Amino acid sequence: MPHPFRVFSALTAASVLALTLAPVSASLANTTVNTAPATGTAPVKATSPVRATAPAKAPARRYTYSPTLISRYTTGCISKVQSRGRTYAQAQRLCQCSIGEMQNQHPQKDAITLLIKSQFSSNIDPRTGLPVTLSKYFAPCKA
Repeated sequence: MPHPFRVFSALTAASVLALTLAPVSASLANTTVNTAPATGTAPVKATSPVRATAPAKAPARRYTYSPTLISRYTTGCISKVQSRGRTYAQAQRLCQCSIGEMQNQHPQKDAITLLIKSQFSSNIDPRTGLPVTLSKYFAPCKA
């Protein structure tokens, strides 16, 4: 019988991450979010007329990623892009656009592999602060 550590060392970081995210995305698919106000809070009363507007719809993506992956990518991305002088709003738009571009091109497991490999790159895009291997996903994006 192989030593347990040797079995684990044979797993790649991508496969470990994929195995970690699979149960998360499966559990999120069956989750219901309660948007009702917490007990003991009074409803907010508008003092002036409020126009209801439909929320902007995100364009349909070819592949669906887990909310956890999108959140972690976006959080790290925003931090890096802000370090290059962009405002939070600009960085957020760029990062959301870039993950959307990635979703149009790669299934989640391939994106995870790409993101893990990019962490070991020493070539950094001066515009974004992120590895140049991710630059093509920012190309069509506007701040």
